[in-house]
Amino acid sequence: MSRNIFSQNDKETLFQLFGGMIRCGIISKPVVKDTLEKEKAGRQFLRKFTVEQIINRIKYERRLNRRR
Repeated sequence: MSRNIFSQNDKETLFQLFGGMIRCGIISKPVVKDTLEKEKAGRQFLRKFTVEQIINRIKYERRLNRRR
């Protein structure tokens, strides 16, 4: 299985789109998908990653954020 499928640029874009969700919000698949579909960068993410991969990355970033 490949590691680090998200580039640094991908991580920054993810934080711009979902910063509030990463910090403390509820992670909801419909909300994530709607947000991605509304933004140009989000649509590019959907072409590159599955919604499940993106949600898992949001959860991972939240765990990292709690440690800081």
